[in-house]
Amino acid sequence: MTTGVPLPGGSAAKRLAMIGSGAGTTTEAVLADGVRRTGVTIHRVTENYDEGPILAQLEVPVASGDDVAALRNRVQAAERELLIRWLANWAAGDGDTGEASAATSRPNPPH
Repeated sequence: MTTGVPLPGGSAAKRLAMIGSGAGTTTEAVLADGVRRTGVTIHRVTENYDEGPILAQLEVPVASGDDVAALRNRVQAAERELLIRWLANWAAGDGDTGEASAATSRPNPPH
């Protein structure tokens, strides 16, 4: 799911996927493809769907025993964490620097 918010100079969107990673874009696809990490991306909106510059990302490891509900819950928790942190940085003048300098990661979940 992608949701957008208008900002000065354009819009930003939030995506429950690690854009640019080549991983699946749904929880079901991530698990079916055996992907080891998924996450959340905030990016600039451009003419091309999900191709704008990445502003922030938060990785979420996929645990060996994950089912759709467990992984979705962790991704949604990461979504809230990243969105709150990014909006606070943006409000302080630090949230839109063009491209993200590096993705951040969450620790591996307990097995």
